[in-house]
Amino acid sequence: MLISDGLVIKAVPRPHHLKELRETLIDQDNPTMAYRNEKSAEFFKTRLRLLDVINVIYAKNLNKEETVHLVQMTPLVWSPHIRRDRVEIPDVELR
Repeated sequence: MLISDGLVIKAVPRPHHLKELRETLIDQDNPTMAYRNEKSAEFFKTRLRLLDVINVIYAKNLNKEETVHLVQMTPLVWSPHIRRDRVEIPDVELR
């Protein structure tokens, strides 16, 4: 619920979001390799008045522990197309 003069801040990942992780976890010829999120962005554009767009792009080197945490939090690992032999993906029970 949003009050009449409320503000929504939405982060919409762009096509290169987690590119290196996708390249490691998903075969290049798999259709899920190409990341698209236009529908999500369009949903908000058609329902709310856009005040500003801020593009944030940066790269970060992760150590093994950080990589495991990143892999655990991304929906990428929910895909049946993931190559689990390419990265350590702990078994996590989703509730």
